[in-house]
Amino acid sequence: MANNKHQKLLKLVQKRLRDIDTHHKKVSEFLNLIQFYFYEKKIIIGRPVIAKQTFQEMIKSHYVGLQHFSLSLKDVCNETPWFGRIIGQAIILKSQIVRQETMGKFTPWGVIIRLPEEELLKLKASRLETLIYCPSADEISDELQWFENDKASDSLTHQFLTIGAHFNETNILNHNLQKNAFSIFDEAVINWKKNSLTDDVAINPRNLEKTDFTPTKNQTIELAYESTIKSNSKHRSDLCFRYKVKLEHAIFDGLSWNSHEKFQFLDKKKRKILGLSKKKSSEKKGRWEQNAGIDCYTSAQFIEYFLLKFIGNPLDFVSAEIACILWVLVWCAKSSCNTQFTVEEVRNLTSKQVMINTPILEFKNTKLRISKGLHELLICFCGKGTGDRATRLFQNIDKKTLERALKKTSKEILPKKALPVLPASFLISPHLQEGIRVNASDRAKAKNIRELVPIRHKKEDILRVLKNN
Repeated sequence: MANNKHQKLLKLVQKRLRDIDTHHKKVSEFLNLIQFYFYEKKIIIGRPVIAKQTFQEMIKSHYVGLQHFSLSLKDVCNETPWFGRIIGQAIILKSQIVRQETMGKFTPWGVIIRLPEEELLKLKASRLETLIYCPSADEISDELQWFENDKASDSLTHQFLTIGAHFNETNILNHNLQKNAFSIFDEAVINWKKNSLTDDVAINPRNLEKTDFTPTKNQTIELAYESTIKSNSKHRSDLCFRYKVKLEHAIFDGLSWNSHEKFQFLDKKKRKILGLSKKKSSEKKGRWEQNAGIDCYTSAQFIEYFLLKFIGNPLDFVSAEIACILWVLVWCAKSSCNTQFTVEEVRNLTSKQVMINTPILEFKNTKLRISKGLHELLICFCGKGTGDRATRLFQNIDKKTLERALKKTSKEILPKKALPVLPASFLISPHLQEGIRVNASDRAKAKNIRELVPIRHKKEDILRVLKNN
């Protein structure tokens, strides 16, 4: 007897969870070792690089020493193998740098010890990151690309380097603002004369001295730009505009800012000069807080909750459809396109919107690429019909059913007194700060922030190192 669509869905859901668990079980076996990360406490000028054989012996002696003398790590070292690596410091303090002749006596190497239990705790979190991606067997670990920027930018080293880069840009900007503006005005006048349609009387140098934006010989670019903003010289508006444009180019000289960042800086400066202020948005409470974005681990727990309900009761079609809706909402949130998706659009998806041969969903204004794993699940809802009529994928779900199910599940998953989660929360890109709610505008700012310092150790770099080793 042929399986119906929900029976096929059940088998695929079980396979998805089984593939994820099998993968993480294999990874946990590799992580069952004690890890030593050695770093130099002092940077000695002129010291030769440590030889590979010497480093191996240093790790072995440290490992043997722990086996015999460490009360807390003695048992662990006797039961598990070891792994050692030297880690470099991205930020070196002046006090750490010494010369050989003045170094005196000190312990040159420090060590950070990572136990298997610590890595296994992280592995549990990474399983939820994998689950929220809904990968097929050959897509497992692709979720690393979703979260690699968030993880790398959270490191203390990256934050220090970014702060340093920000100070560097601020210094360049302040230096540009203090430059002399007189030569820039001369260039603007020459350009204006070449392109102006006015007669010779109108461009008499004496007349130019009477404008309210003409700079003095020692005037800075900052003051000159302020005068162009406040200028009321209507008969010299063309010259004022050309002068203002040249000043803006001089302000951003040596800075790799995009047009949006330049506009934001100039708009803020203009508002400050004219005494304008932005309207304060009214405070939002209640239902808005329930729509705030949640972390990726909580999102994955919601999806897994409904999947396990469906596996426990294969006739619970509502739970199966809710899990797939939440997966699609997460993919909408993670989409790089600028389209604003809605819960109603996802809830009312039809079989015509699911492309058969490629993992793409067609919406009115855009096409959304999803994982192969999720695509296979959605194909089950389409059935075997070949007609032109489109059928709703999630026929058992209406607006109230979805909201009530999430509110009920919130009581079981979230801490006591926590606000329940609504469907719109899944349309905000899931973040990595466990237990924290983030509103849509703040999450959008975090996603679109410019990288002052390039993120290191991306997935491609890690795979390249593993392949070479």
